[in-house]
Amino acid sequence: MRRAVTARTTTATGARERARSRVSLTRSIDQLLKPRLVLVNSAVGGTGFLVAPGTVLTCAHVVEEPIGEVVEVRHLGVALDAEVESRFPAAGGEDAFYPYPDLCLLRIGGYEEHPCVVLDERIPAIDQRLYTRGYTTTLSPMPSEEPSTFTYEGLHDVAGGQLLKLTSGDAVAGMSGSPLLDLAGGVVAGVVKTSRGERGGGWGIPVRAAFAVMPGLKEANARHGDSDPQWRDILRSAGQAHDSGVIVDIDAIRERTPSRRPAGVLFTVTNAGGALVKLVSMGLEVISCRRIVAPHHDLPEGLPEQFSLSVEIDPSPGVYELLDHAHMLQPQETEGYSLQIHAAEGWIYQLSLHVRWREPGGSHLEVWRSRPFELAFTITDPGELLRAAREADQGGTR
Repeated sequence: MRRAVTARTTTATGARERARSRVSLTRSIDQLLKPRLVLVNSAVGGTGFLVAPGTVLTCAHVVEEPIGEVVEVRHLGVALDAEVESRFPAAGGEDAFYPYPDLCLLRIGGYEEHPCVVLDERIPAIDQRLYTRGYTTTLSPMPSEEPSTFTYEGLHDVAGGQLLKLTSGDAVAGMSGSPLLDLAGGVVAGVVKTSRGERGGGWGIPVRAAFAVMPGLKEANARHGDSDPQWRDILRSAGQAHDSGVIVDIDAIRERTPSRRPAGVLFTVTNAGGALVKLVSMGLEVISCRRIVAPHHDLPEGLPEQFSLSVEIDPSPGVYELLDHAHMLQPQETEGYSLQIHAAEGWIYQLSLHVRWREPGGSHLEVWRSRPFELAFTITDPGELLRAAREADQGGTR
């Protein structure tokens, strides 16, 4: 089997160039978030962010006004009227810690010419860096943007759901409702809820909680959140800047052909740094799946492969390990992979590829995850076709 061609690499001649690159990247991310942030001038006040045309997501405790009332928001310095469209729960309890999920949608009528963030319902990897900007009064009486970078520690059970436990950064007053940007995934994975007091860090609300209580939000964001190519380019660079020099490139995604060639993914893993790393794990995650009764789409061939992988997946959420053992990746070395995917007919699978590595002898795992992609497995058996049609009519998803 031929060796894969060399994947795109990032190089640096020294610490000074890497530091300069990180400063430039931070500025780019700040510039990217700025036109998507909103100052909420309600009775309590805080931050929100644009998730669809004229639609602002924030925390319910930031907006005391009831559903149907109007609050003032400021976008790029312009004052706008926003109606409280929904809030969950509708009212807070007697406890100072606002009940789960503590989310609110604001609607700005006739306001659609603006960019939106990209939301993702997946939970970040442990130790992932989450970046935010929110409107605070730390250095001035007038709210201004303040950054913070957190480390995700895990999920904490609370009444009604789970919160993201955040350490390292500082959730300053006014940041409630600001987006938690996953620097590796290039997506917004949560909403800042509150601080953890003197211990520092904070608590966040997973995006999946918003999707669960706000019908249509996931689809609206999918249509508009990824329309800006600058978002993808800058945040992809952000993920590479924090991945110790390892770059994963998906070269092609292909569906099963009528001749029964397996569906698959062609991708490369490059150690673009100067130190040895150990590839610990590769996984294929089934995020969700839905019934189909017709062909989906055709995708192109990719690069030559070096190693073959194979996996059989079920039509239900889960994660499948692809590597049978960990192995070393030398500096400047590229490995190519051809992943064959076998699955039950009659389903469209939403998938994501994971790669994990660490320094030899180290315990800290770095994680890369692809954006979700879809593969369809069309039906050849007439009986199965009828069953799938009935399930599709009933909204069959898993």
